[in-house]
Amino acid sequence: MQIISASKLFGDNTGLDELVFDNEKDLSLDFSNIDRISLNDISIILNLKKLAVLNRKNLKLDNVTKDVMQVLEVTGLYKTIDGKTTLPF
Repeated sequence: MQIISASKLFGDNTGLDELVFDNEKDLSLDFSNIDRISLNDISIILNLKKLAVLNRKNLKLDNVTKDVMQVLEVTGLYKTIDGKTTLPF
C-alpha cells in the first residue's frame, strides 16, 4: 500500500501533480496530525480520488479524527471513498 501524508498535501508542500504512483493497488491518505479540514482540503481529496480512479487504484483514509470524520460524513465525501476508512479511536 502506498501511503500519502494528508498534512503534506494540505500544507502545500506537495501538489497532486507531483505525486508519483507506485505499483501498489491501494493508496492510503494518512490523516495523522490533521484535526480539521478546509474546503480546499476537501477539493484536494476529491481530486486525489479522481486520480486514483484514473490510475485504477483504491483510495482509503487512515487515522481520521472524529471531527474530520463528521465533516466527511456531512459533505458526503465519506461515501465516495468506498467506506474504507480507519479511525484512530
